Amino acid sequence: MTEAQIRFPEGGQMGARVRELDWSQTALGPIEQWPQSLVTAVRIILDSRYPMFVWWGDELINIYNDSYIDVLGQRHPSALGRPAQETWGDIWDAIGPLVDTVIKDNQATFNNELELFMERNGYLEETFFTFSYSPLRDPDSGVRGLFCACIEDTERVINERRRQLLRTLGDSTHVLHSVDDALDGIADSLRAFARDVSFAMVYEEQDGMLVLQRAVGVDDQTDIAAPTVAITGDEPVPTGGIPPSILREVFAGGTAREVDAAAVDVAMPGGEWSEPASRASLLPLSRGGERYGLLVLGASPRLQFDAAYRDFFELVANAVSSLITRADAYENQRKRADALAELDRAKTVFFGNVSHEFRTPLTLMMAPIEEMAAEPSLDRQQREQLELARRNGQRLIKLVNTLLDFSRIEAGRIEARYQPTDLAEVTAELASMFRSAVETAGLEYHVNCEPIDESVFVDRDMWEKIVMNLLSNALKYTMQGSIRVDLSRTDDRVELAVSDTGIGIPAGEASRVFERFHRVEGAHGRTQEGTGIGLSLVSELVKLHGGDVTVESVQGEGSTFRVSIPLGSEHLPADRIEQMPQQESSRIGVAAYIEEALRWLPADLQLVGHDEPATQPLASAQSPTVLIADDNADMRSYLRRLLSPHYRIIVVGDGERALKETREQLPDLVLSDVMMPGLDGFGLLQKLRTNPATSSVPVVLLSARAGEEARAEGLEAGADDYIVKPFHARELLARVSAQIELARVRRGAEVRITNLLEGSTSGFLMIDAEGRYQYVNPAAEQLLGRSSEEMIGRKPDEVFPESQGDTSLDLLYEVLETRESKETEVFFEPWDRWFKTKIDPSLDDGVTVQFDEVTQMRKAIDAMHEVDRRKDEFLATLAHELRNPLAPIRNGLQLLLKSPDEKDPRQLYEMMDRQAEHLTRLVNDLMEVSRINRGKVELRLEPISLSDALQSSIESIGPELQQRQQLLDVTLAREPVYVDGDMVRLAQVFSNLLGNASKFSPSGGRIGVRVTAASDEVQIDIIDEGIGLTTDQIKSIFDPFQQVETAPSQRSGGLGLGLGLTVVRELIFRHGGEVRAHSDGPGKGSCFTVILPLTEAPLQVQARAEKAAPERSDKKRVLIVDDNRDAADSLAELLGRSGIEVKVAYDGSSAVDAFAAYRPGAVILDIGLPDIDGYEVARRIRQSETSTACLLIALTGWGQDGDRAESAAAGFDRHFVKPADWRELLELI
Repeated sequence: MTEAQIRFPEGGQMGARVRELDWSQTALGPIEQWPQSLVTAVRIILDSRYPMFVWWGDELINIYNDSYIDVLGQRHPSALGRPAQETWGDIWDAIGPLVDTVIKDNQATFNNELELFMERNGYLEETFFTFSYSPLRDPDSGVRGLFCACIEDTERVINERRRQLLRTLGDSTHVLHSVDDALDGIADSLRAFARDVSFAMVYEEQDGMLVLQRAVGVDDQTDIAAPTVAITGDEPVPTGGIPPSILREVFAGGTAREVDAAAVDVAMPGGEWSEPASRASLLPLSRGGERYGLLVLGASPRLQFDAAYRDFFELVANAVSSLITRADAYENQRKRADALAELDRAKTVFFGNVSHEFRTPLTLMMAPIEEMAAEPSLDRQQREQLELARRNGQRLIKLVNTLLDFSRIEAGRIEARYQPTDLAEVTAELASMFRSAVETAGLEYHVNCEPIDESVFVDRDMWEKIVMNLLSNALKYTMQGSIRVDLSRTDDRVELAVSDTGIGIPAGEASRVFERFHRVEGAHGRTQEGTGIGLSLVSELVKLHGGDVTVESVQGEGSTFRVSIPLGSEHLPADRIEQMPQQESSRIGVAAYIEEALRWLPADLQLVGHDEPATQPLASAQSPTVLIADDNADMRSYLRRLLSPHYRIIVVGDGERALKETREQLPDLVLSDVMMPGLDGFGLLQKLRTNPATSSVPVVLLSARAGEEARAEGLEAGADDYIVKPFHARELLARVSAQIELARVRRGAEVRITNLLEGSTSGFLMIDAEGRYQYVNPAAEQLLGRSSEEMIGRKPDEVFPESQGDTSLDLLYEVLETRESKETEVFFEPWDRWFKTKIDPSLDDGVTVQFDEVTQMRKAIDAMHEVDRRKDEFLATLAHELRNPLAPIRNGLQLLLKSPDEKDPRQLYEMMDRQAEHLTRLVNDLMEVSRINRGKVELRLEPISLSDALQSSIESIGPELQQRQQLLDVTLAREPVYVDGDMVRLAQVFSNLLGNASKFSPSGGRIGVRVTAASDEVQIDIIDEGIGLTTDQIKSIFDPFQQVETAPSQRSGGLGLGLGLTVVRELIFRHGGEVRAHSDGPGKGSCFTVILPLTEAPLQVQARAEKAAPERSDKKRVLIVDDNRDAADSLAELLGRSGIEVKVAYDGSSAVDAFAAYRPGAVILDIGLPDIDGYEVARRIRQSETSTACLLIALTGWGQDGDRAESAAAGFDRHFVKPADWRELLELI
């Protein structure tokens, strides 16, 4: 080892470089001469994972470790062994004085996050380091160098600076009064961080142009900031500017892009640095999810533009987009608020103007109506129609007056007259006028107005409106219980309280009930009529009296409205105060309130007017039935009179009764108002559509909401038609008639479709939007095993609880959600069944499902795939097993070729012979399975001794047992056992079983054979101590191509083809027996049991004489015929070496000629010859007079029984299957 290797044995890459450098060429000299203090310092840094270096000697020669390589950048590895000032000349001004402090003053230094500008990667780079310099001393000469441990803080410092910029952008929300304010804040933030953003430009899209809004770090002499860029077009590239095509591409594509200054010839400002920037990023900006414009950000020329820099720019762009979006939202919200305020003012003025304009035509309408109604000559029907017009005219006048009051209050033009009033007397009188309506509704009514000891200044008409509105509201929303009116004095105020036990007000709505036009959603009153301005008017009128109104309410228990006004008149405008005694009210307005309230009551409780009976007489016995649902009694009466000449009519006043009557009588059409108390028109429609019994009933909605949007809403909710009030009588009649006729046609079509579905062999289901079955055809009942009664109205997981957790229903819910058709095959695991399913969305937001069971088809396909899989496995196994014996044979041949003078090649010969035998067995197994599968195996059954068959198999397996030093323990039955069997086949069975036992048992192990005879059968157990079997392996052990996977160390030889036990099972089955396997588990051995039926012992043993072979001529003269020259020549060589005289022919014609000339005693003849096949050659030879003494031997790859019979018929004496054992041929010859 060298001295460098001894002193610095480790140290990673730099340790190797230190050892390899020729230090004699440096100022430090050879390593052998280095002082121990230097060696120790170098060892410390080389073994450290912290960036370190040592500078030593007068020239401060540089030695550093692996962790310091990144600090050097491109200066590595040349910096090793070089003077420090030469390496770090660019920063020596900063670090030189620190070095002098250490070397000259013998003092250590420490610097935290020192900024250094170094050119270590080809450009001037902004870096930050924390490091310390410590003196290194030599005992003889004092301080000779320094030791430095350092860490680079560049990434941390830069990241913190960038986070500060993002925080600054985020903190700019206080200036978000407009988009311009936001852009100013963005520019100020970017300007303060010029080290990271050398320049910036913000472009906004305006009318097809990108317009520059703000620019940072760009002066007037810079051409990079184009003021405008057309989004479309192909204007020329401006000198010194970013090409417009790039700006357009980023804006249109919405994807960031980088621009290289050199590539596009652009001079980019460098921000805080003197050198220009080399790169910029163009990033898209968005506003509220839509494209806004572009952000151009210049990168620092002193930082690497890497992935982190790109991510930082992306975050800056996101922050800018967020600021612009929030500023735009704030600006839009402010504009909307201003617009709403202006709209509210305009609305008030409009209502005032409209209300004023309505009064003239209303007056001209009401006067003639009242005069006509006073005529005594009118009949009952005419008087009813005029009364209907008068009541609704009065209702319209009341609404107009209320709107006009609002307009006057808003404009400050209300003409209030405050008079001293006995408020208790007036309030009690007003309350008493409502008593009849309250008590008629079945409610208790309590009025308690305590006398007030002084007059209260109120406007009499305004006070009437306050009291009437509060009482109307209480009656409207109180269905049972009571209403109470209390008036009392509290200190210097008078308080009116109107309490009820009605439906109450939700907690979140109580604060809004006094807002104009606000109505509590879902409030169930006696009617849905109303404008939502009654309580708002009360609030405004109370305020005009210097008072206030409040509400206390508990939902479901009732409400209390409290009006409190001050006593005296000091709080009122002096010019509106009248000291005259109070005047009587006209009571005209009060009557309108009471009359309207009475019309809310059911028809049988009303005291004024009249309503129709629930059911009208039929127009004719066959007339369709129309159900009318409207909470307005006048509208019900009008519709009844209009439709009754043509239809049977059922009229109801609310949605709940309409639903009840529809379920009980199933009308031909439902004509319903949208606004009704309790269950409104849309709610009624939904309940009718979700009930299978009523889902097909046509529904026509009546509504005062006009416009296409309202009509679309009604139709989308499921209505068949939507009619806007006011409507013409003829239009209503025509549309009702059309819907009834359409329903009749639709029912006929549904009957025909139903008949088709009922007779279909495919399952068909209709499922609603909630996933419930609506229709199930008979085929579906049969396929699913459930009746339609069990399924309709229920969900799949309710009908089939076993589907819980199964994914087969996911497709159904996916189509319900996405409304996209799906067709696929679905496996329902709980039933182990396959269904081909097509699911389509239906018009009612549900789906239809058509399906057929395809389980048998899928099983057939799976079986085919399994066959293909096992075929592929078999081919792979066959290739593997054939290669196993071929490899050593080929290797042996190569050894013989390379060592022709091998003195004792017997070992190679025996190895190749064994492998050839193994190859023959593999092929024989394949042929055997093929014959069994095609039923070509013929058994020669005769009474045979079982012990003889076992003995034959033991002799065949003996060599293998000896080789593995395994002990065979045989226990036979006490008496001789005979079975009806084929001696050859049974010996084959037992050889196979014994061979497996040997293969999978350890060397030196024990194998047992136990024979047990019973009355009519014999059991043969072959037991081993081998690897054993798992339960799953036992189930499939006799299947074709099944192999027991084991480690090579656990078996002898290859795995084989997995066919041996299949042959065993089939042969035993054909003997009328059975075979089974047993094992206690892996590593615990196995037992294969064969059971065969017993037979009686033969009466005598007949000698079998072999067929006498004809006397041959000279058998040692042999003709070999084979078109495979290698096979023919190798066999000739083998026989020739055994003393046989051999002649070879390679085709049929030559064989016939050679036989005539050569006169051999035996002919070994291949069957598959190219010109004349072996059968024809044999026949020609047998036609010769000299052939009677010749032994004809067939040699072929075909060995089935039919092949043997055909060769015998052609004149062959024996039939050998390739590859034939040459020793057997030699013995035969």
